[in-house]
Amino acid sequence: MPQMSPIYWMYFPIFVMMMILMVWVMESVESKGVGMEGSELISVSGLKVEW
Repeated sequence: MPQMSPIYWMYFPIFVMMMILMVWVMESVESKGVGMEGSELISVSGLKVEW
């Protein structure tokens, strides 16, 4: 295996977070039109927020 492991493991979580964020934003835009910034930050951090 080439020595790409450190870079891969550094960027992989960022890539996953970006994908989750994109999916969440699309759902939020679909359901609400515009999401609330405070709830958006809390939701991205993994906590469930009652709208």
